[in-house]
Amino acid sequence: MLVEKRSRFVASIGPVETQDSANFFYSNIKKLHYNAKHNAYAYVLSFDKFKSSDDGEPSGTAGKPILEVLKNKGLSNVIAVVSRYFGGVLLGKAGLVRAYSGAVSMALSNAKVVCMTFCSYCKVTFSYDLCNSILKLITSSGGVVSSKEFGEFVSLFFYISVKDSKYLESKLKEISANKVKFSVLENKFFNLNS
Repeated sequence: MLVEKRSRFVASIGPVETQDSANFFYSNIKKLHYNAKHNAYAYVLSFDKFKSSDDGEPSGTAGKPILEVLKNKGLSNVIAVVSRYFGGVLLGKAGLVRAYSGAVSMALSNAKVVCMTFCSYCKVTFSYDLCNSILKLITSSGGVVSSKEFGEFVSLFFYISVKDSKYLESKLKEISANKVKFSVLENKFFNLNS
């Protein structure tokens, strides 16, 4: 929280993948800070997809400064909402720009930045005798297993970077003599270092 001439600026930062998830995050923050005078925001989905809003502050004094901080830090798939509780003193355009950008910078300095990778979420199904070698291959290739199913066959669900998924698929088929069923279920951002 940043205090500027009795106005309080509370910044909330969160990860987003789509415009819908950004809108959902924003609406939740707006409900949380329902008595704030303004809830300005900016989000960056990729380096060419972004949006900002001043939420009633003078044009260019809230949303744009928030967006500039996010861009200057090289962040994507992130939203920042700054809720302003008016303290009774007008700050002027320059004061508002400093306060909004300062609140986001302060929040980011206390936040843990996570490197997300564009990944394939995959499923591989195979016989029990291949379990150890397939698990080892997935993890040594940089994949992260998220769940396992055991039935007549073993199914592993895992994330791996999109650029490595084709190579891994061919290696899986190679070590199993083409006896695995491999499929990419979806592509999405995921933290492979978690």
